[in-house]
Amino acid sequence: MPDQARTIIVSGGIEAVAPFTVGCIPMVVNVSPDVVSDSIMCQGGVAPNQFITIGSAPSDATTEILQTEGAIYPSGGLTDSLAIGRGASVVGAVGGQLAIGYGATIDAGGSVNNFNNLLVGGANTADDNGLIGMANNVLVGFSNSLRDQASACVLIGLGHVADGTDSNQVRIGNTSTMSSVNLANVVGIGNGITIGFRGVAIGDRASASGGDAISIGQEAPVASGPQSIAIGRAVRARSTDGICIGALANNLNTTDKSSIALGINAQTFKANQMVVGGIGTAAISEVLIGAGNSPNQSPPFADLTIRTSNIPSAGVPDLSGASITIKTGTGIGATTGGEFIVEVPITVASGTGVQPAVTGLQVQESSTATETFLLIRDVDNGALERVSVGAADSGGLGFKVLRIPN
Repeated sequence: MPDQARTIIVSGGIEAVAPFTVGCIPMVVNVSPDVVSDSIMCQGGVAPNQFITIGSAPSDATTEILQTEGAIYPSGGLTDSLAIGRGASVVGAVGGQLAIGYGATIDAGGSVNNFNNLLVGGANTADDNGLIGMANNVLVGFSNSLRDQASACVLIGLGHVADGTDSNQVRIGNTSTMSSVNLANVVGIGNGITIGFRGVAIGDRASASGGDAISIGQEAPVASGPQSIAIGRAVRARSTDGICIGALANNLNTTDKSSIALGINAQTFKANQMVVGGIGTAAISEVLIGAGNSPNQSPPFADLTIRTSNIPSAGVPDLSGASITIKTGTGIGATTGGEFIVEVPITVASGTGVQPAVTGLQVQESSTATETFLLIRDVDNGALERVSVGAADSGGLGFKVLRIPN
C-alpha cells in the first residue's frame, strides 16, 4: 500500500485532490457541498468539522471521520480537536483538545470553559467530571491525570495528578504529591517530590510541604515550616521562617521560629537563632568578614562596623537602643569555660612582611582572691598580665586600685 495517496473523490458533484501521508494508510479529502472541511477521511467517509482521529489502522469506513482501531469518536460538536493512538479519545463540547498516545483520553464535556488541553503519552487522562474550568493544561509522559477544574498545569513525567482547583503548576519527574488540595503556583522538579501551597521542590524526594516553602537538594530535603527554606542534602527546615542551608543542616524543633542554620550539620535549637557551622569536623574555626584573606586584595581596605539594629527614623520619643552580648562557649562540670580574646597586629620594620598579631586583651575566669577576669598586654615586659584589685581605699577613699605586676 503506498505511503502517499492522491485519490480523487467525487461527492455531491465537487472534486477534491490532496495528498496526505499518515503511516502507510492511503488518505483522501472528501468534500461535500453542505460541509466545508479540511478533514482527513477514509474513503467513503463523510466530512465533519475538522475532527481527526489517527491510529494503527482504519476500522469502520462509514464513520464521519478517519476512525482507527480502538479509537473513540470525538463527539459533542468539537472543533479543531485531535486524537492519535490506539484507544485515544477526545469527548466534549469545546475544541482545542489534543490527545496523543495509547489510551490517552480527554473528556471535557462539562462546560464550554473546558478547552485547550494537551495530552502526549500513554495512559494520560483528563476528565472534568462535569465541572467547569479544566483548561490550558499540558500532560506529557505516562499515566498522568487531570481532573475536575484543574487549569494551567504542566505535568511531565509519570504518575502526576492535578485535580480540584489546582492551577498554575509545573511538575517534572515521577510521582509528585500535593500536601493539600486546590493548590496554586507550585513548581516541582524531581522524583517523589511533595509540594504545598506556592511551594518550590527541586531534587530527589524534595519536600516543600509548608506554605510558601522552598526545598532544593538530594536525599529528601524537607521544608515543612511555613515560609521555610531548605537547600542541601537531607536538610530539615522544620520551623516557621526557618532557613537551613548545607548538607544535614536542620532546625531541631518546630518551635525554632525564624532561625537560620548555615553549614554542614549546622543545627538550631531555639527561636531567632543563627548557627554558622556544624559539629565535629564540620565546625567553623575562623570567620573572615570584609575583604577576606586573598593575597591579591588591594588596599585600602574598608573598616568594618558590627552593630545592632538602627532606630528606623528620628521623631519617635524615648526608644532604647539594643545591646550587644558576646558570649563565649560554656563547658560542663568542673572545667573552664571559653575565653574572650582580642588580638591586634603590632608594627614591625618597614617592608613587605605581614605584621604579626598578639593578644592585647583577654577575659578569663579566675576564682583567686583579689584577681579580676581581665588580662591586658604590658608593653614594658611584652606579656599578658592579670589585673588585680588593691586593698580598700588604695585608690582613694571608697575606691580600690586596679594593678598589674611589675
